[in-house]
Amino acid sequence: MVRQGLGIAALLLTLSLLPSGCAGDDPNEPVVPSMEGADRDLMGLIDDLLAAVRAAPDSGDLRGRLAMAYDVNGFDPAAIATYRQAQSLDPSEFDWPYLRALLLAKRADFEDALAALDEALAIDADYAPAWLWRGAWLLEMSLYDEARAAYERATELEPKSPAAAGIAQSLLREERFAEAISILEPVADQIPHPHVQRMLGEAYRAVGRTQDARIAMARGRVGHVIQWTDPRVARKAEYVGGFGRRLIRGQDLIKANLPHKALEIIKPLQAWKPDDEGLISNLSWAYKAAGETEKAVEVLEHGIEVHPKQFRFHLALADVYRDAGDDGRMKYHIDRALEGDPTNGWAHEQLARIAMQEQRYDDALASFDIALQHGIDNQVEVLYTAGAVEGSRERWPQCIERFQRLVDVDVSIAKGHIGLGLCLAEVGRFEEARGAFAWAERIGTQPDALAQAYRQLAAIEARDD
Repeated sequence: MVRQGLGIAALLLTLSLLPSGCAGDDPNEPVVPSMEGADRDLMGLIDDLLAAVRAAPDSGDLRGRLAMAYDVNGFDPAAIATYRQAQSLDPSEFDWPYLRALLLAKRADFEDALAALDEALAIDADYAPAWLWRGAWLLEMSLYDEARAAYERATELEPKSPAAAGIAQSLLREERFAEAISILEPVADQIPHPHVQRMLGEAYRAVGRTQDARIAMARGRVGHVIQWTDPRVARKAEYVGGFGRRLIRGQDLIKANLPHKALEIIKPLQAWKPDDEGLISNLSWAYKAAGETEKAVEVLEHGIEVHPKQFRFHLALADVYRDAGDDGRMKYHIDRALEGDPTNGWAHEQLARIAMQEQRYDDALASFDIALQHGIDNQVEVLYTAGAVEGSRERWPQCIERFQRLVDVDVSIAKGHIGLGLCLAEVGRFEEARGAFAWAERIGTQPDALAQAYRQLAAIEARDD
C-alpha cells in the first residue's frame, strides 16, 4: 500500500523554504530562492511573477504560475513548496498537486510523488497521463500488480496510450516472458518504437528464440524511452526564462516539428547575443525547417563571418544547398568543412553521393568507405548503396562483403539479406543464398522483393546447370 499524505522529506523541504520567524508568520509568504548566477531575463521574469503574487496573495492561479516558473527554470525546492501553497489557496485545481508530483518523481521521491498524484486524481480521476505516470512510478517501486492496474486504467481512458508497453515491462521484471511476448508482439506493430523492440528482444532471448531476439534487438538498438503527450505539463513552457533555457526550448520545438513556434522563441534572442554559436545554429535550423531557406543561409553566412574557424556552419550550409539541389555550392562548403575536420563522416558521404550522380563509382565507393571509417548515422543505407554499386558492376566478392557488413550492423534489415543472397547466388553459393533469404522471410518486411529474389535464384541455378 502506498503511503498517503506529505512525506517527511517533502515536509522538511517545504518548512526549510518558508520564511523564518514566529509561529504567527503567514505560511503563504512567497518563497524566494537564491537567484545567484541567473541572467537578467530570468530574474526579470521571476520578479514580475513575485510582484503579481504579492499584489494578490490569495490567488492560487498566480501562485501556481510562480511555481511553474520555478519548476521549468530549475528551482526545484522552491517549486515544490510553491505548488503546495498554490494547492492550499485553490484546492480544486488539478494542476498544482499534479505538477508537484511530477517534480517529486524527477527527484526520485516516488512515494511522495504518488501521494501528491493521488491528491490530483481525487480532483480529476479521468486524466490518462496521470495514470501512465502512476504506473511508471509504481514500476520503479517494484509494485507490479498496482502498476498494471494503473496502466489498465490508462488504457480504459485512452486506448491508444502506450500503457500496454508498461504492462509488458512489469511482466518482464517478474520474468513472465511468455505473457510479455503475447502483449508485445501486437504492440510492436501498433507502436513502432525502439523501446518496445528492445523489450520484445529481451523476452525472445529469455525463451530461447535467438534469431527473433537478434532481429528485435537490432530494431531497438537506437532510441529513447517511450513518452506520451501531457497537455498539463506543456503549460510550463511559457515560463522558460534565460538565454540558455529559451534556446533549449526552441530546440525542443524544432524537434517536435514546430519550427514557427521555435522561431517565436529563438529570434528575440538575437538582441541579446547575435554572435552566439548556439543561437546561430538553432536559428538557422529553425529557418530551414520552416522553409525559409534564404534566411537560414543569411544566418549561417553571418556565423562564418564572425566564427571563421567554426566549420559546422559550412556543414549546415552544405545541408541547405543539398536540399535546394545546388550541388556546386554544397560541394564548396563540404570542401571548406573538410579543411577544418577531415574526419567528418557526413561530409564524405555527401561527396560520395555527388560522385554517384556523376557516375564516378570508384570515387563514390572510396568516399563511402571513408565515411564509414569515421562514423555516420545511416551506415545501413550507405552499405546498401555501396553493395548495389558493386552488384551492378558484377564485382560479386565485394558485393558479398558489403551486404554481409550491412546485416552484421543491423540484422533486422530484410533488403540487406536479400542483396546478400543474390550476390551469393551469383557465385554459386546457393544454400547460403537460401539461408540469407530465410532471414529476410523471418523479418517479413519485404515480401514482394523476396518473392522476386527467389525467382532470380531459380533462374541463376537454371542458368548454371
